[in-house]
Amino acid sequence: MLNHGHFYHATVRNSIICFGKLFNQMYIKRDDSSNVETQFIKVPITYGPKEKWLVRSETDPNLDKPVEIVLPRMSFEINDFQFDTQRKLNSLTELIVENPQDRTKQRKQFAPIPYNLGITLYIISKTQEDALQILEQVLPFFTPAYNLTVNLNPDMGYSFDVPTILNSVSLNDEYDGQFEIKRTVLYTLQFTMKTQMFGPVQESAVIRTSIAKIKEETVVPTTGETVVKNVQTYTAQVSPSTTINTTPIPLTTDEWDFDFDDA
Repeated sequence: MLNHGHFYHATVRNSIICFGKLFNQMYIKRDDSSNVETQFIKVPITYGPKEKWLVRSETDPNLDKPVEIVLPRMSFEINDFQFDTQRKLNSLTELIVENPQDRTKQRKQFAPIPYNLGITLYIISKTQEDALQILEQVLPFFTPAYNLTVNLNPDMGYSFDVPTILNSVSLNDEYDGQFEIKRTVLYTLQFTMKTQMFGPVQESAVIRTSIAKIKEETVVPTTGETVVKNVQTYTAQVSPSTTINTTPIPLTTDEWDFDFDDA
C-alpha cells in the first residue's frame, strides 16, 4: 500500500548529528591548591547508552589501567518518538523548488510531518566539581529552548528551524556503600528536539510558457449559427524561482567529535 519506491533523507540521523555538535566543545579546568591551572581537558562525547560507560568505569575503580574510557565524558541517545499535532500542516500543501542540476525540471514534496525526538544526554564524572563545570556550560543556553537551523532534507535544499528544548535535569551521586566502590556522579538531561519527517520527492518539468486566448462569439442572423473566433492571444514566459537555501549546518564526517556509526 505504501509503494512509493525507496527514499531516505537521513532526517533523524542529521538531527542527532546536530544535537551532538552542540556539546562537542566542552572543556573542564583543574587547579591545584594555589589556584594554578594544572589540566585543561576536552570532554569527549559519544552516541550510546550510559550503562556501558558505567560498567567500564566500575570494573577499573582506579582508572590506572590502559582503558578505552576516561572520565569525565558525555553520551547521548534517542529514547522517544512523538507525533506533534500542534505543528501539523495541511497534508496537501506542497513544497516546490527548482532542480539545481537541471533548470528545466522542478522537485516537489508534500509538507513535512512534525515529530518530537526525545533525547537523553548523560554527563558522567568522578567528581561533582568536574560535572558541575560541564553542566554550567550547558544550562545558560537553554531558556528552555535552543534553536538550530538545519538542512533536514538535502534533496529539496530547505533549511528548517529545529528547537531543542531542555525538559529536566536529574542527579545521581553514588558515594554511599562499601569503601572499594568507586564514586560516580551522573547528571541526566532530558531534551525534546522538534524535527520534521519527509516523504518522497517527485520531479516534473517546469512550466515556462503560458498561453491565454480571447475568443469572440458571433451569431449569424440568417442561420442562428454561433461562430467562435480568436480575437487575441497572449503568451507569457515564466521563469522558475531559484531561491534554494544552500547554507545548512555542515554535516561532514571529519568534523564529528563523537562516534555515531558504531553505537
